[in-house]
Amino acid sequence: MFVTEFSCIRWAENGSQARWIKDTIDVFEEYGWDWTYHGVDDWDGWQVGLGEDPANQTPVEDASKQVLVEALSKNKNN
Repeated sequence: MFVTEFSCIRWAENGSQARWIKDTIDVFEEYGWDWTYHGVDDWDGWQVGLGEDPANQTPVEDASKQVLVEALSKNKNN
């Protein structure tokens, strides 16, 4: 199974973008599914690292970016 184009809007309420991304990736990993995150550098609504304010385009170190970086770091060639 290959999951493509999953994401969560960055201005989801109460920091739920990071929780949704983590929970979704956890399910994919549990079942051994390959996945790609949609919109890492696409439309600003999908981007992690811009924070929850849709009007603010200044990069920040947010929880969503941390979740995605940690998940992707598990996929290294040995």
